[in-house]
Amino acid sequence: GDNISKNTDTIKILGQDLTIPPCGRGKVCSILENNNIRKVEIAVEKICLTNGTILENITTKWIDTNQNPLVPPYIEYAKTKNNQAKFFATIEDEFWQCTCGFVNIGTKCSLCGIEKNTASAFTKNNIEDTYNEYIKENEKQKILKNSKIKKKKIIASIIVILISIGLILVSMLNDFIIPYSKYNKAIDLMKCEKYEDAIILFKELNGYKESEQNISACQSSLKDIAYTNAVKMLQSEEYEKALLEFEQIKDHKDALVMINKCNEAIMEKAYARALQHKDAKNYQEALIAFKDLASYKDSKQQYDDILIKLYGETIYKMQGIWHTSNGYAGYDSLCGFIKIEGTTVYWKYHTNTSYLDDNIYKCHLETDSLVASGVFGQVTKKTWELVNETIVCTNYFNDGTKSETIYYPAVDDVDNTGNCSK
Repeated sequence: GDNISKNTDTIKILGQDLTIPPCGRGKVCSILENNNIRKVEIAVEKICLTNGTILENITTKWIDTNQNPLVPPYIEYAKTKNNQAKFFATIEDEFWQCTCGFVNIGTKCSLCGIEKNTASAFTKNNIEDTYNEYIKENEKQKILKNSKIKKKKIIASIIVILISIGLILVSMLNDFIIPYSKYNKAIDLMKCEKYEDAIILFKELNGYKESEQNISACQSSLKDIAYTNAVKMLQSEEYEKALLEFEQIKDHKDALVMINKCNEAIMEKAYARALQHKDAKNYQEALIAFKDLASYKDSKQQYDDILIKLYGETIYKMQGIWHTSNGYAGYDSLCGFIKIEGTTVYWKYHTNTSYLDDNIYKCHLETDSLVASGVFGQVTKKTWELVNETIVCTNYFNDGTKSETIYYPAVDDVDNTGNCSK
C-alpha cells in the first residue's frame, strides 16, 4: 500500500500477499496528494502469482461487485445450499459471482466452495422457477415423510394389534385351551384306572371345571383298590400285610373293622404257635410267646401253667420280695427276692445297709427246693419251702450243720429303711 513513485498525473502502488475478496473485505490503500481529486483511472501494470508466474501488459476490466441482497423467502431457500448465501448470484461469460459475494472464474467458489451450477439456480432470472420447484419438492417430501410416518404408525398399530391378539391367544391358551386339553387327558387316565397320574393332572388344573371332585373320586377309587387287595391278603392269611394296607385307609368303608379282624387273626396265629411250642415242650419259646400275647384268651394262665410245670407250685408261689426282721450275720434286717424268667430262677440278698453280694444267683429245681449254683461263706446248699404265708430258707454248711431263716412277704418294693429292693 506504499507509494513507490508519483508525479502530478500517476501514482504507482505495490501490494504484497494480496487476497482481494469482494465487498471491501480486502483493500489496498494509498494516500492521494490532492483532496480535490474526483476521478481516478486504475490500471494493473504487473501481477506476480504465488507459483512464480508473472503477468504483464494486462488488459484491465473492472467488475461491479455490488450484488443485490437476497430477500425472503429466497434467502432461506439459498441457505439450504450455502449457509453463507447473502446475494443473488451473477453468471457472466468470463466470470461468475457466488451467493456469498465472491467473484470466480472456475467451476467452484474459492471462498465458500459452492459449485457454479448450484449457484446458477439463485440468479435473478432463475430463482423464482427453482424456488417453486424447491417448494414443490418440499411438499412432495413432506407428503412422502408424512406417508412414511403414517405408514410407520399403521405398522405400529398393526404390531400393537398383533401383540394384543397374541396376548389374548396366550391367555386363551393358558386359561382355556391347555386346561381343556389337560382336563380331558386326566379324564382319559381316570377312565383307564390310572388314578395316580390323573390326580397329578387334576391338581395342576387348580380347580378347573370338576377337577376337585375328580380328585376325590380318584382317591376313593385308589382306596377301593387298596381295600380289595387287603381283603385278598386277609383271605390268604397274610394278616400282617393286610393290616398295613387297611391302616392306610382307616377312613374307608369298614377298614377299622377289618383292622380288628387282622389283629385278631394275628393274635390267634401267635396263640396257636405258642400252643405248638408248649406241646412240643419248647417251654422257653412258649413262655416268650404267651408273655407277648399278654391278656389274649388264656395266655396268662398258659404262661403260669408252664412255670408251675417247670418249677412246681411251691416255687411258683414263692416269686416276689421277702424279708426277715431277725437279721443275718450281724445285720439288722435282711431281704431278698425270688424271680422266675423263662426257665431261669433268680434270687438275691439285700440288707438295710448294703448288698451282701453283687451277684444274682441262678438256681435250679431240686424237688420242691432251690439249690444255689453260686454261694458265699461256708454255705454249700440253700433250700426254700413255702410254709403257710412264709418262706423257710435252710442253709447247709460244709461241716454238716444247717440253719433256718423265715422270710415274710414284703409290703412294698422299697421301704423307708432301704430294705427289700428288687
